[in-house]
Amino acid sequence: MKQNSTLASEISHIWHFPSDHTICIELKNNTRCPRPAFLGRLSGPSLAMLDWGRETDEKFGPLMRCGSYEYQWLSAGMYFLEVIGLFCEDFGVNSLKRKENELDWLSFDFKHKCMEDPNSNRITDEGSYLMIKEDQNTASGPTPKGRWVFQTTLGSKPVPLHSRYQPQGCLRNPDQEICENPTDGTALGFYSFEWEGNVGERWRERINITRDSRNFPKVCFFGFSHSRELESAFERIGLGKHVAHVKAKYPEDITVSLLNYSYVERGCTAFIIAVAQWPGSRFQGFPYLFDRFYAGMKQMAETAIRLFADRADEVRVYLRSIHEIPIGERTGSCPMSDWRSPVVMHAYSHLVEKAVREIRERDEAGNKIIRFLDTSFIISPMWDSAPDWGHLPLNVTDEEALFMASVVSNNFLDCR
Repeated sequence: MKQNSTLASEISHIWHFPSDHTICIELKNNTRCPRPAFLGRLSGPSLAMLDWGRETDEKFGPLMRCGSYEYQWLSAGMYFLEVIGLFCEDFGVNSLKRKENELDWLSFDFKHKCMEDPNSNRITDEGSYLMIKEDQNTASGPTPKGRWVFQTTLGSKPVPLHSRYQPQGCLRNPDQEICENPTDGTALGFYSFEWEGNVGERWRERINITRDSRNFPKVCFFGFSHSRELESAFERIGLGKHVAHVKAKYPEDITVSLLNYSYVERGCTAFIIAVAQWPGSRFQGFPYLFDRFYAGMKQMAETAIRLFADRADEVRVYLRSIHEIPIGERTGSCPMSDWRSPVVMHAYSHLVEKAVREIRERDEAGNKIIRFLDTSFIISPMWDSAPDWGHLPLNVTDEEALFMASVVSNNFLDCR
């Protein structure tokens, strides 16, 4: 354990339970932070994020906070373990199960919360390694399996990945010596994405075959700069004729008129929507709390369903998961002036998925039209890779775009 961490005095031990594929942090009885928010990543032959959302109190005890790597695709080998403490008191998705009333969680005011100091939030030390003795491929769900793997041709062996962050003063003066190591993203560049069974190459072949035919729909990306980057990625993978960017910053920006314009004038029948970066950012001077964001996303989705109800065999609306960004100077300051921490971005994604699920359960047209498009298995392991502290690098965006193209084409081919 790293002794100069801000949370070191709250922790008794850090345990690894290999048979359970679990890392557990044992808190002290009198801790000031009984429910901290952690983020953990394994880096080695491949990358994996720890899942802190599983119930562990029964098995490991009430003072244990456990992160699992069970449902991950990992090669055998030595892995560096990094765990950072984000907040003393978790108010994100993992805290939801402790609330008797979901409305209490939705209405929680986090705008005055402060992150643990990024300069000393890592609780694991430089010698924190664990051995995965056998190849592990237990990724679950309908999503094709993919992972970030270390490229041995680029370096002799994996180097420990430390979460990138921007120390105070480095936003405007990035050439200071104190900025060099915390902001360095070189090691992330040694990883490339691998699809199981070479499915990525098959998707590229399908794109080459279908991109000039009517079988591939026109895709409108709704959002702001992150959606603009995805439009560019579609162009790079050969789908420039099938993509458009529609500017929207907030859920309420996506109106009937904007949707109808995109359908009639832009010719789009696939809508991929994400409007979360601006609601969580500094530009209003305050963030959208969870209840406001959820209500806005649900209302926007219902607007789209009403508009396209009689075109359910033609139109698909995808609400995608939200991109995390690294801890920048404004996010890591106290008080925060930008609220896009991993905790908030994960909660926004949860609320997008919740809105989609509830609509699909009760609305026949909605069940046909709307989908939740989860790309977190691509984005989250590289959550801190944005070179400009806001936008993903091209190699990450291109893999996300390839997966989106495969989902869109499969759904449209199935309904023709």
